Amino acid sequence: MKTILNLTIVFVFFCSTSHVLGQTAQIKIPAPTPYAISMQDANSRVWQRTDYQTSPFGEVTTNTHGYTEICSGLNHLVNGKWVESSEQIDILPNGTAVATNGQHQAYFPGDIYQGQIELVTPDGQHLKSRPMGLSYFDGTKSVLIAELTNSIGVVVGNNQVVFQNAFNGLAADLRYFYTKAGFEQDVVIKQQPPTPESLGLNPDKARLQILTEFFSPPQPTIESTAMPVQAGLSLTDESLGFGLMQMVPGRAFLLGANATDTGAMVDKQWLLLDGRQFLVEEVPVDAILEGLAALPLTAMNSSSGK
Repeated sequence: MKTILNLTIVFVFFCSTSHVLGQTAQIKIPAPTPYAISMQDANSRVWQRTDYQTSPFGEVTTNTHGYTEICSGLNHLVNGKWVESSEQIDILPNGTAVATNGQHQAYFPGDIYQGQIELVTPDGQHLKSRPMGLSYFDGTKSVLIAELTNSIGVVVGNNQVVFQNAFNGLAADLRYFYTKAGFEQDVVIKQQPPTPESLGLNPDKARLQILTEFFSPPQPTIESTAMPVQAGLSLTDESLGFGLMQMVPGRAFLLGANATDTGAMVDKQWLLLDGRQFLVEEVPVDAILEGLAALPLTAMNSSSGK
């Protein structure tokens, strides 16, 4: 009798939910997100967006892209939350104008001669001022050549207020700029002023001054700097700090399509004159002589220079 070895091989197939190697899983990838603000403060904000992709193993990976936007005065607080600042100047029903959607606020009268410019700094200091006039000074003698008069303000664009022909004795406008980063006062001279020598002053030492009176102001921190020589004169500039805002040196320059010069430095001092507080800004006349000579001899309606 034969003995037979019977070998039975059993193949068992197991079924599972695993994907067979070589097949691609159908994974839904989220759509990229648009740029959005992820973080912000007074002077910056972080923008981020996210996109997605799959790895060779079928996993979804996340990529974050971002950049930081930086601008002085970019945002201001409203009810404890940061809101983007605006340079918009709005006219009120009483004829005045305001710019209040920023870290600092500005208030403009209807008539510059009857009112005051008020600036409120981010830390709550109130600066109330009004230009008094333009003068010449040669270090010894001073002559007032133009005095403030009635002028109704006009909002130009969205962030300028212009008081046209705001002075007696000289055709000149007052112009104010409100920006997220600061506040600017300009005097736009539209005709040639009299020469210093015609008024009995020393033309070699004469400087053109703008006198702005401040009413019961907070006193600033003052840092004096000897400025580079201009037209043979070395003047001192005082940087004035009012908390978070600071007055820095200005410039005198021509306006218009044909203007090519880069201008001259305008220095300033914070002076108490006869018990009244003034900001006195000045520039040597000889440093701006060519610019003054380019102005018309008689008044014009349009702004031709500064």
